Formats: sequence, C-alpha cells, structure tokens
Amino acid sequence: MNRRSRWAVGLFLAGPVLAFWLAPEPPPAGRTGAVAETPWMLPSLPSTGAVQAAYEQLRARRAAALAKSGGSGNSDRADGTDPPLAEGDWRLRGVVQADGQRYAVIETVAGKTQRFREGELLPKGEKLVAVRRDSIEIRDRDATKTRTLYRVKTEPPVEKKQP
Repeated sequence: MNRRSRWAVGLFLAGPVLAFWLAPEPPPAGRTGAVAETPWMLPSLPSTGAVQAAYEQLRARRAAALAKSGGSGNSDRADGTDPPLAEGDWRLRGVVQADGQRYAVIETVAGKTQRFREGELLPKGEKLVAVRRDSIEIRDRDATKTRTLYRVKTEPPVEKKQP
C-alpha cells in the first residue's frame, strides 16, 4: 500500500469519528411541557400540637374501649392509666430477647427502665427466677410469684410455697 492510499484509508476511518464529535447535541428527552414554577421542597411535619391532640384522642378511645370491656387491659384502672408506684416498688414493662437470653424490662418509681436477667435481684430485693415470653417468676423469701405482662383477668398473682 502506498502512501496516498494510507491517507485515504485514515481519512475514511476518521471521518465518522469527527462527524460524531462535531455534531450538535440532541435536545433532552422527556421534557415536553413547561417546568413547574414552584421549586421542590421537603415535606413538612404537622405541628406538635396536632400530634398531641391525636395522641389524646387515641388515649380517650382506648379508655372508652377498656371501660366498655370491663377494664381487661394491662392496667388496673378503667381509664387505661397505670396507678402510681409506691416507694421502692416496680412494674414489669416488657420481655426482650437478646444474645440468646431473655431479659425482663422493669420500671422503677423514678421512671427508670432497666433490664434484668435470671438470677439477678430486682429493685425490692426479690430474685428473678425465670423469664418467660409473657411473664416472669420471682422469689421473695419463701414464696414464688408470677407476674404476667398482659393480664386477661383481674385476679391476684398466684403464689407458690417453696418446700
């Protein structure tokens, strides 16, 4: 191949590349209408007063439902609120499972919530014997008591005497 034919082949191959590079850019696809005049904004949350009003409304519904059903919720009161705790007393608030072990979630008078595992002493000095899915067993002196997380009936806790 002589020198002149090499130049011809080079121009033949470079022509489409140059045409692509020098061609004008096509208009963007999908933009057929006018752009909205209002810019995009983050959604806003309702005021805290609205949230508080919704909470009070739900709480009133729950109290009405509990009063209608005879107060069979987790609370001892018909309005669904828990009675105040006496000094040194505690309340079972939940049972959680972590690291393959169950823990009892206990609320104290000060409003603090702590988790306890089997074998630990509770705030009044009782020993936590067992933690089940919806109840715990505690040993206080000679008696073993069961406290359930959700009460179906309003009966006193069952006590078992130790042999």
